[in-house]
Amino acid sequence: MRLNKIILHGFKSFADKTEFSFEDSITGIVGPNGCGKSNVVDAVKWVLGEQSKKSLRSSQMADVIFSGSSKRKASGMAEVVMIFGDVDGEGSELQITRRLYRDGDSTYLMNGKTCRLKDIREQFMDTGVGVSAYSIIEQGQIGQLLSASKKERRMIFEEAAGISKFKAHKKEAQRKLEKTEERMLRVADIYNEVQKQLRSVKLQAGKARNYVEYKERLDKLRMQYYLAEYKRLEGRKAQTETELAGVKESCAEVFRELSRLEALQSELQNSLREKEHTISSKDGEIIAVKGRIEQTSQRADFLMNRLDELSKRKTDASKKISELDNQKTMLEAEVYRCENELSDVASQAQSKQDQLSELQELLNEAELDVSSINSRIEDQKTNALDAVRKTTQIKNEIQNSQNRAENLRIEKERLSKSVSSQQAQLESSQQDKKQKQKELEEVKSRLEELSGRLEANKDMIARLNEEISEKVNHAASEKQEKSALEREYRLLNELEKSNEGVGKSVSRLLDEVEKSPENYSYICGLASKIFESDVKHSVAVEAGLGEMVNWLIVEDCESFVKDWKPLADKSGRLGAIENGQVPAESASQSRHRRLSEFVRCSEKFSGLKERLFSSFIVAEDIDNALQLRSGLKEGEQIVTLSGEIVGAGGRVKFGRGSGNLGIISRKSRMNELNTKIEDVQKSISEIEAGIDENNSRHKELSETASQIGSEIEQANSDRYKAQSSMQLVDQAIENIQRDLPESQRELEGIDEKIREAEKAKEENEASLKEIEQQTSSSDSLLEELRNQSEEKQQYKNELNSQVTNLRINIGQDTVKRNALKQELSGLKGRIESVKLNIKSVRSDIEGGDEQIESTTQSVLNAESDLSELYSRKENLADEASELRKNASELFEKLSETEKDLKEKKESNAEGENRLHKLDLDLSETKIKIEDLIQKAADELETDITTQQQDQQFEESEVNWDEIKQEISELKAKIFRLGNVNVDAIDQQDELEKREAFLSEQIDDLTESKNKLSELINRINVESREKFQDTFEKVRENFKEIFRKLFGGGKADIHLDDEDEPDILECGIEIIAQPPGKGAKAISLLSGGEKTMTAIALLFAIFKTKPSPFCFLDEVDAALDEANNERFNMIVQEFQKDSQFIIVTHAKRTMSIADKLFGVTMQQQGVSKRITVKFDSEDTDAA
Repeated sequence: MRLNKIILHGFKSFADKTEFSFEDSITGIVGPNGCGKSNVVDAVKWVLGEQSKKSLRSSQMADVIFSGSSKRKASGMAEVVMIFGDVDGEGSELQITRRLYRDGDSTYLMNGKTCRLKDIREQFMDTGVGVSAYSIIEQGQIGQLLSASKKERRMIFEEAAGISKFKAHKKEAQRKLEKTEERMLRVADIYNEVQKQLRSVKLQAGKARNYVEYKERLDKLRMQYYLAEYKRLEGRKAQTETELAGVKESCAEVFRELSRLEALQSELQNSLREKEHTISSKDGEIIAVKGRIEQTSQRADFLMNRLDELSKRKTDASKKISELDNQKTMLEAEVYRCENELSDVASQAQSKQDQLSELQELLNEAELDVSSINSRIEDQKTNALDAVRKTTQIKNEIQNSQNRAENLRIEKERLSKSVSSQQAQLESSQQDKKQKQKELEEVKSRLEELSGRLEANKDMIARLNEEISEKVNHAASEKQEKSALEREYRLLNELEKSNEGVGKSVSRLLDEVEKSPENYSYICGLASKIFESDVKHSVAVEAGLGEMVNWLIVEDCESFVKDWKPLADKSGRLGAIENGQVPAESASQSRHRRLSEFVRCSEKFSGLKERLFSSFIVAEDIDNALQLRSGLKEGEQIVTLSGEIVGAGGRVKFGRGSGNLGIISRKSRMNELNTKIEDVQKSISEIEAGIDENNSRHKELSETASQIGSEIEQANSDRYKAQSSMQLVDQAIENIQRDLPESQRELEGIDEKIREAEKAKEENEASLKEIEQQTSSSDSLLEELRNQSEEKQQYKNELNSQVTNLRINIGQDTVKRNALKQELSGLKGRIESVKLNIKSVRSDIEGGDEQIESTTQSVLNAESDLSELYSRKENLADEASELRKNASELFEKLSETEKDLKEKKESNAEGENRLHKLDLDLSETKIKIEDLIQKAADELETDITTQQQDQQFEESEVNWDEIKQEISELKAKIFRLGNVNVDAIDQQDELEKREAFLSEQIDDLTESKNKLSELINRINVESREKFQDTFEKVRENFKEIFRKLFGGGKADIHLDDEDEPDILECGIEIIAQPPGKGAKAISLLSGGEKTMTAIALLFAIFKTKPSPFCFLDEVDAALDEANNERFNMIVQEFQKDSQFIIVTHAKRTMSIADKLFGVTMQQQGVSKRITVKFDSEDTDAA
C-alpha cells in the first residue's frame, strides 16, 4: 500500500482545492510559522477519523471549515480526500473521503460510496495506519510517549504487534458475553415467574375441571326438566285455543246484530245532522242578509260625501291653471336673455385663440436656443469633472506616498521594539516553565485523590441499584395482585349492572320505574340492594330472606298491586314488602347473635330489618345449628354461614333455593374487593415513594460521580495544558532565535523604501499644478455660456407667462359659455314642465266630471238594493221554522234505536270479557313457553323446540323430585367453587409450553456463553503470543537504533508485571543510558535526549512492522545539528519500506527530501502550495 495523493478543500486555511501528490521517497513540507503546514497533518488525522477537537487544535469540530478572511468568504464545507495505490498488491486503488458541513452534517466515503467510520478503521487495522497509530508522529507525541503511563505506552506496541483487530474482536465478544449473561438473567427471571404462575394455574385448572364436570351434568338435568315443562305448557296452550274458538263463534253472532243496530243508529244520526246543518245554513243566510243591509246603508252615505268632495276639487283645479300660465310667460323671457349673452361670449373666444397661436410659435423658437446653450454647458461640465477626477487621483497618490513613508517609519520603530520584546519573552518563558512544572505535580496529586472518591461513590451506587431493583420487583408483584382484584371487581360489577340473578318480571318493573320514577315514588328498591352484609355472613342473609331476596320494598302495597298486577299476570310472579307497616317484634334476650346484627341498611329501613332478620340465630355450621335447635322459641330459626336453615319442630332446609340467590354475596364481595384494592394501592404508593426516594439518592450520587468525573477530566486537562505550555515555551525560544535575524534584515531595507516614497510624491505634485492651470481656462468659458443661457431663459419665461394668461382667459370664457348653455337648457326644461302641469290639471277636471256622474248613479243603485234585501230576510225566516219541526221527529226515532243498541252491547261485553280472559290465559302460556325457550337458550345454549322432537321419553319413568334435588346439589357445588377461571385449563397448557421453550432458551444461552468464553480465551492466547514476539523484536531494534542515534550508550524496554502479571495488561518500562552518562530516569534526560530516545523507540517499532507511510510533524525541532544528522540517516534507512512526509524547519532535514512542498500565505488567512523537485529545474506554483 502506498499513499498517492491528499486533496484538501475548505479545510482550515486551505480555502481552495489543494492537492499534494507523493512518490515512493521522502517528501518535505516547509514554510514559515503560521502558514498552515501542520494543517496538512491535521487533515490526515481528520480524514482517518480523529474525533478529538483538541487533537485537531480546535475549540469545536466546525472550526476545521475555512472561516474566511478579510478578502474571502467562509466556506460552507470542509473536505479531505486520501488516495492509496497498490492496496492489495495488485495495483488496486483506495479512496477515503470525509466531509463536514456547517450545519454539523458529516459524511465518510470509501471509493465514492457512503460508509461508516468503523469501516474505515477496520480497513487500516493492524497496518500501522490510524489516528492513534505510529504512522503519524507529531512533536507533542514525542514527549507524551515518554511521559505517558506504562500502560498508555502499550497502544503503539499493540498496533505494531497486529493485535488491534484481536482486541476489537475480543471487545465485541465481551460485549456479546455481557448481553448474553444479562439475557440469561432476564430469561431466568421469566422462567421462575412462569413456574410460579404454573403452580397457581394448576390449582385453578383442577377447580375448572370440576366446574366443567358439574356444569355438564347440570345442563343435562336442566334439559330433561325444561323438555318436560315445555310439553306440559304446549298441552295447556292447545286446550285454551280450543275453548277460545267456541267463545269467538258466540261473540260473532252477537256482534252481527250489534252491527245492524249501529248501522241504523248511524243512518238516523246522519239524517238528523243533515237537518241541523240545513237549519244552521238558513240561519247563516239570514245573518248574511242583515250584514248586507248594513253595508249597503253605509255605502250610500259614503257616496253622498264623495259627491260633495269632487265638486270642490274641480273649483281648485281651475285656479291652478291660471297660475301656471303666468309662470310660463316669465320663463320664456329668461330664455331670450341667455341666448343673446351666449352669442357675445363665442365671438370673443375666437379672437383670443388666434392670438394664442402666434405666441406659441415664438415660445418654441426660444426653447430651441436655450437647449443648444445648455448642451454646450454640459460638455464643459464633463471636461471639468474629468479634470477633478485626475486631480483627486494624483492627490490620493501623493497621500499614499506620504502614508507609505509614515508606515515604514512606524514599522522601523516596531521592529526595534520587537527585538527588545523577544529578549524579554525569552526570560519570561524560562520562569513560566518552572511554574508549570510545579503545577503539574499538584495536578497529579489531585488526580489520585479524586480517583479514590470516584470508586467509593460507584460502590454506593451499586448497592443502591440492588435496593431499587428489589423494590421495583415488589411493586410489580403488588400491581399484579391489584390487577387480579380489579378484574374480579369488573366482572362482578358487570353482573350487578345487568341485574344478573333478578327475575325477568322484576327487571321489567325496574326498567319502567327507571323511565318514570316520579310515577312510582312508593317503590324503594329491591331487598337484595337495600340490605347489605359482609362476605362472611352474606350467604346467611340471603338464606334468611329466601325468595324475598328478589322482592321489592314499597311504601304503599295497594298502589303496587294496582299498578303492577297486569304485569305479574303476564310476565311472572312479583313480590313486595311494605316498609314500616307492622312494628318489629322485639327479639328475646339470647346469648346467641341474631342475623339482624350482621345486616346493614339505612335508618329508614331499620324497623323492617329487625322484622325480617331478628328471628334468625346465626350458627357457624349445620352441626352447631342442630345443637342449638332445642332452645328455639316459636317463630325462631337458625341459619348457618353456608345458608342451611334449621327451624323448630325438626324442620331443616339445605341449599340456596332456586334461581335468584347470590346477589347480596356478590355485592358484599364487591365491597371487600374495593377495600382490598385500596389497601394494595396504598402499599404500591408507599413502595413507589421509596423507589422515588432511592432514585433521588441515586441521582444525587450520580451527579456527585459526574462532578468528580468532571473534576478528574479538568485535572487531566490541566496536566495536559501544563505539559503543552512547557513545549510551547521551548518552541517560543526557538522561534525568537530564528525570527531575530530576519527582523534585522527588514530594518536595514526600510530607509531605501522611505526615499522611494518621497520621490513619487514630488512627481505627482508637478502633475497636479499642470492640471489646475487647464481647469482655470475651462471655468471662464463655462461662466460665459451660463450668462447666455440665463438671458434666453428669461425671454422664454416671459413668453410662457403671456401664453399662460391668454389660456386662462380662454378657459374662463369657455366656463362662462358652458354655464350659459346649462342655464338655457334648465329654463327650457322648466317651461316644458309647466306645460305638462297645465295639461295634467285640465285632464283632472275632465275626469272629475265623469266621477261626479258615476257617483250619482251609484247612490240610486244602493237605494234599490236595500229594498230587495229586506224582502229576502223575511222569506228565509219562514223556511228555518219548517226545518226545525222535521228535526224534532228524527230525534225521537234515534232515542228508541239507542236503547236497543245498549242492551246488545251489554250482552256483547260479557262475551268479550270471557274472550279476553281466555286470551290472557293463552298469552300467559305463550309467554311462559317463550321464557322457558329463552331460559334454555341462555343457560344451555340450545333450542328446546328442536330437542323436543329428537328426544322422546315417558314422563312417568322420571322422578322429577330427585332431578330437582340433584340440580340443587349441583348448583350448591358450583357455588362453593366460587370464582372459576375456565381459561385456566388452556392457560396451564400454554404455560407448560412456555416453560419448555424458556428451558430450551436457557440451554441455548448457556451454550452461547460457553462458546464466547472459549473465543475470548483463544483470542487472549493468540494475542499474548503475537505481543510477546513483537515486543522482543522491538526490544532488539530499540537497542540497535538507540546506539546509532547516540553513537553508543545503552537502552532497553521491559514489561512491568509487578502490578499486573497478565502480559496483555501490564505496562512497559523504558530504560536509557546515553554514552558517557549513568543510567537515568526518562524524566531526567535533557530535551534533546528525550526526543532522540523517543525517536529511537518509534523507529524500532517502525522497523518491526513498517506502516505504508509516516508523517513526521516537526519531530526534529528539539535536535541540534549532530542529532539532526543522525535522525536524517535513520529516516533514509527506512525509506525503502515506507514513504516519509516530513514537516520541518531544519535545512538539513530539507536536504534529504526528494521533493519539497512549500506552504505560504500570499493572501492573509489562505494557505497556498508551492512544489519543488530537486532533480528538476522546473518550479511550478499550484
